[in-house]
Amino acid sequence: MQGYSAMLAVIVSTNIAITSQMGSALASNVLQQNQAIAAKPARPVVSDADKLIASATDKIEKGKYREALSDLDKAITLDPESARAYNSRGILKDEKLEDAPGAQADLNQAIELAPKYAEAYNSRANLKKNRLDDTTGALADYTKAVLYSPKYSLAYYNRANLRKSKFNDFKGALADYTKAVEANPQYALAYNNRGILKYEKLNDSKGALADYTQAIRVNPKYSLAYYNRALLKSSEKINNITGALADYNRAIELKPDYALAYFNRASLKDEKLNDPKGADADYTSTIKLTPQDADSYYNRAVLRQNKLKNKTGAISDFRLAAKLYREQSKEQDLQETLERLQKLGATEKGSAPLIPIKTPKKRNS
Repeated sequence: MQGYSAMLAVIVSTNIAITSQMGSALASNVLQQNQAIAAKPARPVVSDADKLIASATDKIEKGKYREALSDLDKAITLDPESARAYNSRGILKDEKLEDAPGAQADLNQAIELAPKYAEAYNSRANLKKNRLDDTTGALADYTKAVLYSPKYSLAYYNRANLRKSKFNDFKGALADYTKAVEANPQYALAYNNRGILKYEKLNDSKGALADYTQAIRVNPKYSLAYYNRALLKSSEKINNITGALADYNRAIELKPDYALAYFNRASLKDEKLNDPKGADADYTSTIKLTPQDADSYYNRAVLRQNKLKNKTGAISDFRLAAKLYREQSKEQDLQETLERLQKLGATEKGSAPLIPIKTPKKRNS
């Protein structure tokens, strides 16, 4: 639903009243003109189409997509020159109705009607990127969007994501994220993604930390930014373990079903805070939220084997991990797990030591 509310404009018509001070001749002429107009068929006006676009937007927010489509169809019938209506219908077909050909036709028409319509270029770029596998075309459309609207923060943000993920153009992505936050200093998502770019691709941990912090300052309930900052703080470059724990705690407080946050907090408690019981509890929470996550079973098994001395629990977890790895065709992980089980079986008679701890599975995203 991105962009719907921004596309709406309310056109207010002004009623002109004939005052009692008008001369009788003029009043008679006005009356005759009104009668003549009333005798002609009513001509639809743009404001009726805009009302239908507004109605469609409301219905989309309520999940009534087919009813919204009907409203937009009517809006276009009333005003076939409404680029805004075509753009709105194109977004609806793309994002909610999975009608890529229909969306493409509507967005092409919106641009044909309004060749400098930045929002329509952004919408068509999204379609090309997400459904048509046309990243080059998407890049060209995002570029036109910012050309015709130089402060269009969303288009800069979208182009930055595309440059980073599809073109490995990290400097270009950095420039676009920066343009996005310059145009909209409250753009928490852009700060967060710029932080990811700086940390993962540009070797700028301090810059990443500043961006995550700014994202949180703008949106104190942004759980993903807390999670990303926790990952960064727990890294060797920052090594703020207390701060990392606090950020994981806050991410989970804001999003109680945040499985990744539980998983990585478990790793932190195990490896950095010497809290195996706390780590065990967090891996258990991860498993409850994502029962097909083999890595969580594996890590909890390692923890139970080597620190909690819970051989029965470890064997059970390794068996579950092996079953899932086999189903998921993860052969190397499966072999490691089977080796663990074999060694644990050998230790039942007390004749062999436990194998050394292998590095637990890591996961950032």
